[in-house]
Amino acid sequence: MNTRIIEEIAAKIDELALKAVMLEATDIGGMGDLLNQTESLLEYESPDNVIEIICRSQCSLIETIIMNQDQDLSPHLDIMAKGVSLLQEELRCMKLGESLAADSIEAYWQELRELGVEVENGESQVTDSSSAKTQTDEIQKTAEEEVEEHGPQEKPRSENEEPEEQNLIVDSDTCYEFITETLSNLEEVEPLVVELESDPTNKEIIGAIFRCFHTAKGVSGFLNLRRMNRYTHESENLLDEVRNDRIRFDQRIGDFLFEGFDFLREMLEAIRANLDENIQYEPNYNVDPGMQRIHALLSEHYQPEAPEPEEDVKEPIGRILVDMKRVTSEDVDSALDRQKEVPTKKIGEILSAAGKVTGKDVDEALNRQKSVEATIRVTTEKLDHVVDMVGELVIAQALVAENPVIQQTNNQKLFKDFSQLNRITSELQKTTMSMRMVPIRQTFQKMVRLVRDLSRKSGKRVDLTMTGEDTEIDRNMVDQVYDPLVHMVRNAMDHGLETPDERISAGKSPSGALQLRAYHQGGHIFIEIAEDGKGLDRNKIFKKAVDRGLVNRDGDYTDNEVFNFIFLPGFSTAEKITDISGRGVGMDVVKKFVEKVRGTIEIKSAPGQGSTFVIKLPLTLAIIDGIVVMVGGERYIIPAQSVKESLQARKDQYITVSGKGEAINIRGKIFSLIRLHRIFDINTDKTSPEEAILAVVEYENREACLMVDDVVGKQEVVIKSLGHRLSKITGFSGGTILGDGRVGLILDIKGVMDIHENH
Repeated sequence: MNTRIIEEIAAKIDELALKAVMLEATDIGGMGDLLNQTESLLEYESPDNVIEIICRSQCSLIETIIMNQDQDLSPHLDIMAKGVSLLQEELRCMKLGESLAADSIEAYWQELRELGVEVENGESQVTDSSSAKTQTDEIQKTAEEEVEEHGPQEKPRSENEEPEEQNLIVDSDTCYEFITETLSNLEEVEPLVVELESDPTNKEIIGAIFRCFHTAKGVSGFLNLRRMNRYTHESENLLDEVRNDRIRFDQRIGDFLFEGFDFLREMLEAIRANLDENIQYEPNYNVDPGMQRIHALLSEHYQPEAPEPEEDVKEPIGRILVDMKRVTSEDVDSALDRQKEVPTKKIGEILSAAGKVTGKDVDEALNRQKSVEATIRVTTEKLDHVVDMVGELVIAQALVAENPVIQQTNNQKLFKDFSQLNRITSELQKTTMSMRMVPIRQTFQKMVRLVRDLSRKSGKRVDLTMTGEDTEIDRNMVDQVYDPLVHMVRNAMDHGLETPDERISAGKSPSGALQLRAYHQGGHIFIEIAEDGKGLDRNKIFKKAVDRGLVNRDGDYTDNEVFNFIFLPGFSTAEKITDISGRGVGMDVVKKFVEKVRGTIEIKSAPGQGSTFVIKLPLTLAIIDGIVVMVGGERYIIPAQSVKESLQARKDQYITVSGKGEAINIRGKIFSLIRLHRIFDINTDKTSPEEAILAVVEYENREACLMVDDVVGKQEVVIKSLGHRLSKITGFSGGTILGDGRVGLILDIKGVMDIHENH
């Protein structure tokens, strides 16, 4: 047998052994993972099919464990360990060219039979007399008794209609976990369908989608969700035909899979709604239309050309090295060309010999290829509580440090201890903030299907590329960014990209390019949506804005100011309304989101070359860098990202502008002067600009000078909500507790500018 295949089998068996040793029988999710891991070994052939025989027996054993959570399962775990040992022994025999002793397998089978797992013709299956079957019968009997005593919870039916099946859910807690896990699995595999449409023979992708339905089928059966079980079982059959090359994957199957994902989500949400209302029965969703669609696809069997078998399903070393930024894609392509001339050479060896990477780089890439990141699930409530408590810890530390008793001491050891405490607190704060961060990949991947569907509706061909999917964003922000991203992608498809004929006439390729990009820079996350379409029409946008009475016809506006008109509510340049866009809704949602999270948005566009929208967002919503300023006896925090500079003006810089009020001339540029003590009605002794400090602030191309008494300094502040009653007060975005225990209000620069303009 091929040495590489044996190494792959060895790696899988080692991982299987590790999981089996660490796993508790009551860990349903872990058992499901173990089942998938065991099934992955069925793809490999071995002498006398020993690996397949043992793995099928192990799968039935795992299913029995999951079905019998109310029993003592320690004997089952012991036999599972024996099964893993048999796999390890078979692997040793394969390496030595020997055969595994038949009596070892027979003894293993005998113990399985004693637990109610029967082995027939090298395949194992749970017998009808097993405790698992008995439990299912008892569950159904209980359901029938409940219906008989209390009456069925169902809609009225006609005389000829068959009575609804009342399926009592086995375990509501496990069911909630199943819903969460399955929804997460769907998010991961859905984007793969689009990739599969361009590469229909990719067995790795087909296998991933198959496993998603297989797991849903298995656990739904355990939970007595019979309708869902039937639907996922038929879906699994369809994918099994594709996986075994008996049906060729095409657009019809791709369309069905997307519909199937949507329907499975609907079923899961319906189950969750029932459980939330303490209804322990499976909802009466209708699975028949979907199953009929599957049967229709299954009836159209045809044999494609057999693809070459894929040996290595791991992520290629070359791609890992590119992700590590050790080499470029061009370097890897050159190495692959070189490998065709010398097939015995590995990519890492070729790149190393060419001086592109070091041996250490290759070792690190190999470790990444083999490693599986350990994770643990924690409820978001607990995570948010930890973050809140760390915020309180930071505030408490500042309070202690500002205490007059501490300030007046000269104890050097105390200063040293406080310095150490500050370092630990800062590190703890960074760690807890990173716990809130999640990759933006999931949000980006949702765009794959959106682009696919919009492309079909509009008749436009689009090549979507995504970079920076691993860029992390605050968990509380990732859900909020989805809707704005949808609207921007819709507009890029409808308004930006042209039809194939239009692009060919303009000397472009018939397929448009749409790019989503995310990256970190300067303490912010940037999200770019770029397309190579016709670009924004400045004159058309300006004319539309004038016609709607939004701007002055004679006004002098920059290109960027005109482009920003598209964010106004109800604004649209579409000639007709389509089911993609054109009603003047959507882009204002983007604007509101950006304002809400204290971000900015920039538009770059050139006629005939396309447009790029750049959204700049803070990394977290919980902490900001702020400039603490004094106004009278009050302290306010100005977000540091809004402050361009601070200065003390001379008397000759102060001017008044007719119709616009007070202003400051700074290096020939005129800035409106905003007296914070006036708009907030605060008594102060510093009422002339030359006595005060001026903070030059900016918000979306609007600039002004905030007049304050003094600048205390820059510091990180933990944002606290002002509460429901004060949430609508203009000029403030939140508050924080300062070192002396007093509250400092965080200024909303846009709100302050609006107050000044309307004062």
